[in-house]
Amino acid sequence: MPQAAAEQPAATAEPATDTTAAEPVTLKVGYVPVLAGAPIFIAQDKGYFADEGLTIELQSFRSGALIISPLASGQLDVGFGEIGPAIYNAVAQGLDVRAVATASSQPAGFGSVPLLVRTDLFDSGEVTTTAALRGRKVAVNLERSIAEYLLAEALAQAGLTVDDVTLVSLPFPDMPAAFANAAIDAAILPHPLAAQAIGAGHARVLLAGDVMAENSQLAIISFGPRLLKPDSADIATRFLTAYVKGIRDIAGGDWQGDENVAIISKYTNVPAPAVRGSVPSYFDPNGAINNDSVVRSQAYFLNRGYLEYQSPLPVDKVVAVTYLEQALARIGRAK
Repeated sequence: MPQAAAEQPAATAEPATDTTAAEPVTLKVGYVPVLAGAPIFIAQDKGYFADEGLTIELQSFRSGALIISPLASGQLDVGFGEIGPAIYNAVAQGLDVRAVATASSQPAGFGSVPLLVRTDLFDSGEVTTTAALRGRKVAVNLERSIAEYLLAEALAQAGLTVDDVTLVSLPFPDMPAAFANAAIDAAILPHPLAAQAIGAGHARVLLAGDVMAENSQLAIISFGPRLLKPDSADIATRFLTAYVKGIRDIAGGDWQGDENVAIISKYTNVPAPAVRGSVPSYFDPNGAINNDSVVRSQAYFLNRGYLEYQSPLPVDKVVAVTYLEQALARIGRAK
């Protein structure tokens, strides 16, 4: 069962390794400016990466799918983004890219990526169910993405597919303004941007994220060729050690504390009140990826013809757990 946001995870062991003399390393990290990136933002600004001898250079992207290509080519060392066609195809092509840790999922009570509808459409009664989205303009940050998968799961509950709506590809940060300008009718929009659109009175929740699909794995941390090399195992472990510390700060009851909210607001460019009013993401306190969701989303992308192969990849070809296990050996597992 997922841990409630008000509970602070307790580790079963203290760090066993002194990293004060660790070799200084600079890592380039791609990210999407949404709440799911909070552990990276927290670890950066609270000095957890610095404690591990790591200097992190952050680069913002409109979609996690767009991170995979520069990650595979070595332009980035780490990516925070979705688990979707880009990484599946990269792995199938034999490229050195692997998912290594969670970066948010949606079990019950953690619907952090809802399906929103314009307030005027909802209040008028025109669109109060997913069935009423037929023929409507629905925004996702990128087609052939995890956002499209979530939309497809929502529409399927009403007997529809994504072919029954007009998909609009729009960066997440542009969606609140698109709602305000009536440029879109609905959208898959993560918090805190969802809270911003709702708080401004321009959007309503049509379907909460945790009821669109069963415990969907939304985002992941991925490593590229540099950190996947055997001689970089120590650096990879140090990165995930700091990252898991960031997860545990967010998993605790103080995730909406002033310091955390200010950090999240800084990296998402969303005002603090909207951050504080957001539905929290769920971060497994041990960084584990929900493999069952990986299987389901890959099946969707296969069925849609988005993948460059015909048979599903085994999860262990996409997800590498060794580095996370090494980090947990250092800092202890959360109960």
